[in-house]
Formats: sequence, structure tokens, C-alpha cells
Amino acid sequence: MRIDSWKNHNGTRHGFDDGWVHGEYGNALEFDGVDDYVEVRHCNDLDVSSQSPTPASSITIFARLNVSSNGTVVGKTDGTKTNYLLHVQKNQLCFNFTSNGVDKSINASIEFNKNVTVAVTYNQTDLV
Repeated sequence: MRIDSWKNHNGTRHGFDDGWVHGEYGNALEFDGVDDYVEVRHCNDLDVSSQSPTPASSITIFARLNVSSNGTVVGKTDGTKTNYLLHVQKNQLCFNFTSNGVDKSINASIEFNKNVTVAVTYNQTDLV
């Protein structure tokens, strides 16, 4: 499965029977909220870093979040440490970031069950 046209960070789907549905802009993946996920192999290109001279780092998703409980939307972890995590908690969209002793988080209310674009940027000082 090819999910990244920039640097070939292709992913492997897990838990899907099919998963492909017609989306707003072509095909999209539909996650069942139970055991579906896409795994992308570790690569430093995907890190959000707190160290200069790294420029501002951004994560952008376009999704329809049909959520009835807490859960992960996207994250980067090595199995023991989490670099970043975009997740739903208590009906809010939350982003947590950890790098080199720097811990940041931001929460936002969003409309569930509607198509939304979510962008989070770390500018070496703040999450915006």
C-alpha cells in the first residue's frame, strides 16, 4: 500500500477486511475503530524534533472522525517512547509531543462525524 508520495514511507494495513471506500477526493481508508491500523516502518524523516536547526514540523490529516470513545488517530512511537500522538480523549482532539526532554500538548474541540482538516505545527517553541 502506498500512502506517501513524498519519500516513499509506504504503510502496511493491519486488521482490515477491505478498508477502501470512496472518499471526498478519491479513495480513502475506513477504519473500524477496533483493530484497523496502518503501520509505517520507523524513519527519522517522520520525527517531530525539539532540536534546532529543525524547521517547524507539521502534521496534517483530512478525516471524518466518527468517534464514540477515546482512541488514537495517528502517532509515532518506537514501542516504548512516543514522539507524537494525535488522539481523541473526552470528546476532544488532543496532540501530545515529546522530544529531547521537551513535552508539549494541545487540545481542541472539533465536530465529529464531519469531514475536517486538522493541522498541528511545532515551531521550536509552541504547538499551534
